[in-house]
Amino acid sequence: MGNISKTSDQFKEALLDDYLERNPGLSRSQVVLRFKNGKPVFDTIDKVMSSASVRMSKQNQQELLRKQMEVKDDERYQSSCASIGNCKQMIDFLFAVTFMTFSLAEKKENLGALKRCERIILDRTHTKFNIKKEFLEMMSASARISRTR
Repeated sequence: MGNISKTSDQFKEALLDDYLERNPGLSRSQVVLRFKNGKPVFDTIDKVMSSASVRMSKQNQQELLRKQMEVKDDERYQSSCASIGNCKQMIDFLFAVTFMTFSLAEKKENLGALKRCERIILDRTHTKFNIKKEFLEMMSASARISRTR
């Protein structure tokens, strides 16, 4: 076992010497062995660090997006419910005023239409919540996979 590791180290040193000969401006301390697509590659520390920062910034962006989706309230749902509430108040006002003819049948018809709208909003919000939940689960699964690589 000791001979194999010694041979491996000698082989790495020979590869490093060859890399330094091909890149005369570099010193031995600037060169790093890294793995790219499963194969060992010699590279400069600057290139390795820049690729790591790009990879980290992408992970940070995904994490930020995930947090925004988890925390942010559904403002459209709240404003839609407020709008429907305002419409109900207007229907009640139209029915209550004496200078306009707005019958009980019209009131019931309009309130029924608002009820249908409420159900549609609730259904779409529920669907959106489920899709958002699945998307966040997929993002967290991909984040776990990329962290283990």
